[in-house]
Amino acid sequence: MQEKLANICDEIQKKIYQETTVEFGEEFVKRWTNPNFVGRLETYTHMAKVKPSCGSVLEIYIVLDEDKIKEISFYTDGCGSDFVCAEVACELALGKTKDQVLALESKHILEVIPKLPLDKHGALYPPLKALQEALQKS
Repeated sequence: MQEKLANICDEIQKKIYQETTVEFGEEFVKRWTNPNFVGRLETYTHMAKVKPSCGSVLEIYIVLDEDKIKEISFYTDGCGSDFVCAEVACELALGKTKDQVLALESKHILEVIPKLPLDKHGALYPPLKALQEALQKS
């Protein structure tokens, strides 16, 4: 019985990944299923917490060293789009100077995950806002 249930769960998960790939694209699913930047840093130099209009929470943690982002991570309790947009924002910010990060725009995130549906574009802005807030708190 357990094996049958496990097989059913596996099939459901495969279907979810397939449908998500069709709607959101492979790059989105890759970052959703294999994130590199999720988690709260215990030691950081800059941090910001924002609350998007959808009601979720997004926290960005940064280690800035000699004006470059050496380490970065995020935490969110939001949806998949919130999660992936924050993941991409962290990826784009890593290794950049403060000024380069402050110049990031939503179009830069969309260049990485171009199939993000229009009704999910609200998720593009909170990670950028969090990066700006964190870096402007010097």
